Amino acid sequence: MTSGRAGRTGLEEPPALLRRIILLAHRHVLGFRLGPLHGNDHVLGWRIHKAEPEVIRLEASGRLLDGVIVGRRQDTRTVLTTSLRYRRPLLARTVWVCVGPLHRRIAPYLLERAAGFAGAAR
Repeated sequence: MTSGRAGRTGLEEPPALLRRIILLAHRHVLGFRLGPLHGNDHVLGWRIHKAEPEVIRLEASGRLLDGVIVGRRQDTRTVLTTSLRYRRPLLARTVWVCVGPLHRRIAPYLLERAAGFAGAAR
């Protein structure tokens, strides 16, 4: 899937403006408490809970909600699943109505980019 440095580069190093937008949304709009942006245990501040050749699971928690993103390789494609647990349901739901459509466009782009980096490294 996206294991190795090349795949992580696709996830961790999106174009500068997009990276700033993602971090702004995650930290200040969704309120996630992010860790280091780079390192063995984090991707874009999300904690790596599991990283294997066929699956990666990222987790983040915040004042409004907790998030889990799982990318799983299935045959020739990667399936992305995002799960949310609302800590403050009314506010979190309202925020997610605005952020969700952006997430559904940006997350697949980042996965495709990561797959491209990983494929180029082979």
